[in-house]
Amino acid sequence: MNNSKRVIIIYRTSNNKNAIDFIKNNLEDIFGEHIVFTNCYLNDLADGQKLHADAFLAIDEYIYQQASAYIRDFNKIIKITRSPEREALKKISKIPAGTDVLIVNDSYNSSLDTLNSFYEVGISHINMIAFDESLAHI
Repeated sequence: MNNSKRVIIIYRTSNNKNAIDFIKNNLEDIFGEHIVFTNCYLNDLADGQKLHADAFLAIDEYIYQQASAYIRDFNKIIKITRSPEREALKKISKIPAGTDVLIVNDSYNSSLDTLNSFYEVGISHINMIAFDESLAHI
Protein backbone atom coordinates (compact mmCIF):
# COMPACT_ATOMS: atom_id res chain seq x y z
CA MET A 1 0.00 0.00 0.00
CA ASN A 2 2.94 2.34 -0.54
CA ASN A 3 1.13 4.20 -3.31
CA SER A 4 -2.15 4.45 -1.40
CA LYS A 5 -3.94 7.76 -1.26
CA ARG A 6 -4.80 9.25 2.12
CA VAL A 7 -8.38 10.34 2.76
CA ILE A 8 -9.63 11.95 5.96
CA ILE A 9 -13.30 11.47 6.86
CA ILE A 10 -14.47 14.50 8.85
CA TYR A 11 -17.22 14.28 11.49
CA ARG A 12 -18.50 16.82 14.02
CA THR A 13 -17.69 14.65 17.04
CA SER A 14 -16.81 11.07 17.87
CA ASN A 15 -20.14 10.58 19.70
CA ASN A 16 -21.69 8.02 17.34
CA LYS A 17 -19.09 5.28 17.08
CA ASN A 18 -21.46 2.82 15.36
CA ALA A 19 -22.24 5.19 12.48
CA ILE A 20 -18.60 6.27 12.22
CA ASP A 21 -17.38 2.67 12.07
CA PHE A 22 -20.11 1.77 9.56
CA ILE A 23 -19.10 4.55 7.16
CA LYS A 24 -15.36 3.90 7.43
CA ASN A 25 -15.76 0.11 7.09
CA ASN A 26 -17.93 0.50 3.98
CA LEU A 27 -15.39 2.80 2.36
CA GLU A 28 -12.54 0.45 3.26
CA ASP A 29 -14.44 -2.52 1.84
CA ILE A 30 -14.76 -0.73 -1.50
CA PHE A 31 -11.53 1.26 -1.76
CA GLY A 32 -9.28 -0.32 0.87
CA GLU A 33 -6.64 -1.55 -1.58
CA HIS A 34 -6.01 1.96 -2.85
CA ILE A 35 -6.97 4.37 -0.07
CA VAL A 36 -6.08 4.68 3.61
CA PHE A 37 -8.97 6.26 5.54
CA THR A 38 -8.56 8.21 8.77
CA ASN A 39 -11.33 9.64 10.95
CA CYS A 40 -11.15 13.24 12.13
CA TYR A 41 -13.50 15.20 14.42
CA LEU A 42 -14.10 18.95 14.17
CA ASN A 43 -14.43 19.35 17.93
CA ASP A 44 -10.89 17.94 18.39
CA LEU A 45 -9.21 20.36 15.98
CA ALA A 46 -7.29 23.38 17.27
CA ASP A 47 -7.76 26.86 15.82
CA GLY A 48 -5.38 27.31 12.92
CA GLN A 49 -4.66 23.59 12.61
CA LYS A 50 -4.31 22.38 9.01
CA LEU A 51 -5.12 18.85 7.87
CA HIS A 52 -3.06 17.13 5.19
CA ALA A 53 -4.41 14.38 2.91
CA ASP A 54 -5.10 13.67 -0.75
CA ALA A 55 -8.84 14.22 -0.19
CA PHE A 56 -11.35 14.92 2.57
CA LEU A 57 -14.87 13.56 3.00
CA ALA A 58 -17.39 15.79 4.80
CA ILE A 59 -20.33 13.91 6.28
CA ASP A 60 -22.82 16.78 5.93
CA GLU A 61 -23.23 20.37 4.72
CA TYR A 62 -22.22 21.91 8.06
CA ILE A 63 -18.95 19.96 8.11
CA TYR A 64 -18.37 20.78 4.45
CA GLN A 65 -18.56 24.50 5.28
CA GLN A 66 -16.51 24.28 8.49
CA ALA A 67 -13.75 22.14 6.94
CA SER A 68 -12.44 25.04 4.88
CA ALA A 69 -10.85 26.50 8.04
CA TYR A 70 -8.66 23.37 8.39
CA ILE A 71 -7.85 22.55 4.77
CA ARG A 72 -5.66 24.60 2.46
CA ASP A 73 -7.22 23.40 -0.81
CA PHE A 74 -11.04 23.53 -0.59
CA ASN A 75 -11.20 21.64 -3.93
CA LYS A 76 -10.10 18.49 -2.10
CA ILE A 77 -13.27 18.39 0.06
CA ILE A 78 -16.05 16.06 -1.05
CA LYS A 79 -19.45 16.19 0.61
CA ILE A 80 -20.85 12.70 1.16
CA THR A 81 -24.54 12.34 0.50
CA ARG A 82 -26.58 9.33 1.42
CA SER A 83 -29.52 8.19 -0.63
CA PRO A 84 -32.32 5.82 0.31
CA GLU A 85 -32.31 2.28 -1.08
CA ARG A 86 -34.79 1.37 -3.80
CA GLU A 87 -36.64 -1.14 -1.59
CA ALA A 88 -37.10 1.48 1.12
CA LEU A 89 -38.48 3.92 -1.45
CA LYS A 90 -41.01 1.34 -2.62
CA LYS A 91 -42.24 0.85 0.94
CA ILE A 92 -42.36 4.57 1.65
CA SER A 93 -44.30 5.27 -1.53
CA LYS A 94 -47.07 2.98 -0.23
CA ILE A 95 -47.63 5.12 2.89
CA PRO A 96 -50.92 7.02 2.49
CA ALA A 97 -50.59 10.67 1.43
CA GLY A 98 -50.65 13.14 4.30
CA THR A 99 -49.46 10.63 6.91
CA ASP A 100 -47.14 12.03 9.59
CA VAL A 101 -43.85 10.09 9.50
CA LEU A 102 -41.08 10.47 12.08
CA ILE A 103 -37.62 10.36 10.47
CA VAL A 104 -35.11 8.96 12.98
CA ASN A 105 -31.37 8.72 12.47
CA ASP A 106 -28.26 8.84 14.67
CA SER A 107 -28.58 12.62 15.20
CA TYR A 108 -31.01 15.42 14.45
CA ASN A 109 -28.78 16.64 11.61
CA SER A 110 -28.64 13.15 10.11
CA SER A 111 -32.42 12.97 10.38
CA LEU A 112 -32.64 16.25 8.45
CA ASP A 113 -30.22 14.90 5.84
CA THR A 114 -32.34 11.77 5.48
CA LEU A 115 -35.52 13.83 5.17
CA ASN A 116 -33.90 15.97 2.48
CA SER A 117 -32.70 12.90 0.58
CA PHE A 118 -36.30 11.66 0.44
CA TYR A 119 -37.42 15.00 -1.00
CA GLU A 120 -34.58 14.89 -3.54
CA VAL A 121 -35.80 11.55 -4.92
CA GLY A 122 -39.40 12.74 -5.11
CA ILE A 123 -40.94 11.53 -1.85
CA SER A 124 -43.20 14.41 -0.85
CA HIS A 125 -46.64 12.90 -0.33
CA ILE A 126 -46.11 12.36 3.42
CA ASN A 127 -45.41 14.81 6.27
CA MET A 128 -41.85 14.00 7.32
CA ILE A 129 -40.74 15.14 10.76
CA ALA A 130 -37.05 14.96 11.70
CA PHE A 131 -36.54 13.41 15.15
CA ASP A 132 -34.80 15.70 17.63
CA GLU A 133 -33.72 13.83 20.76
CA SER A 134 -33.44 17.07 22.73
CA LEU A 135 -37.23 17.48 22.37
CA ALA A 136 -38.08 13.85 23.17
CA HIS A 137 -38.14 14.41 26.94
CA ILE A 138 -40.63 17.29 26.85
